[in-house]
Amino acid sequence: MLGQIRPTTSQTLYPQDLVGEVVDASSWLLAVDALNEGRIVSGDLSLPGDDEPARVECIPVRRGREVPAVMVRAHRLVAGRRPGELEKTYLDVFSRLAAMVAEGSFPFEQEFVTEEAPRVGDGILLVDSDGLVVFASPNATSALHRIGIYANLRGQSLREMGLDESAVDRAIHTRLPVIEEIERRPDITVLLHCLPLVAGGSLSGLLVVLRDVSDVRRLDRLLLSKDASIREVHHRVKNNLQTIS
Repeated sequence: MLGQIRPTTSQTLYPQDLVGEVVDASSWLLAVDALNEGRIVSGDLSLPGDDEPARVECIPVRRGREVPAVMVRAHRLVAGRRPGELEKTYLDVFSRLAAMVAEGSFPFEQEFVTEEAPRVGDGILLVDSDGLVVFASPNATSALHRIGIYANLRGQSLREMGLDESAVDRAIHTRLPVIEEIERRPDITVLLHCLPLVAGGSLSGLLVVLRDVSDVRRLDRLLLSKDASIREVHHRVKNNLQTIS
């Protein structure tokens, strides 16, 4: 049985809805190989009604010793275009996360609460196993600018940039995701989400997702203030009614 998630930043290769469909194994041979062998299988696939082949990457989803499903990533082969550093880094991070899925180390066993799923506009910091920044996306740089950090990020630790490293330290030592908020003045809040990157049982680095949530926190405080005012009015009205009674 198939499930489907369409891309948000490019055109989907499967315009028809595939959710819930049951297909014959012969049309998904690469996925069958990944399911049976428990390893990542890649290859080219000709889509129905399309002469241009697509690159397919089949990633086994491991749970313990079992492989109950396969995650398939399909994208168009684009020739003659050199990918930029941002795209190369994103693809590298995807490959590392895909390897963790195949090993059974991602998703993490620990349940943690997030406000919402990661978004395209989130900033990305790639940190090595020593806690030093090796890559910072433009959106991550902008988020750090919001809290007053303008230094060159590469080769520095968060502590050298003037940030508390407790979230990074916990993620490195526990190898579990850590979520923390950084506040600069009452009106500036940046959400920091640290995801350990593990390869073969060893920590290879961290993926730090940054999001400016200043407007969300401002609205939360406004709602709390209005809620307190409504409760006070309710209390006063109740007291007046009791006095009248």
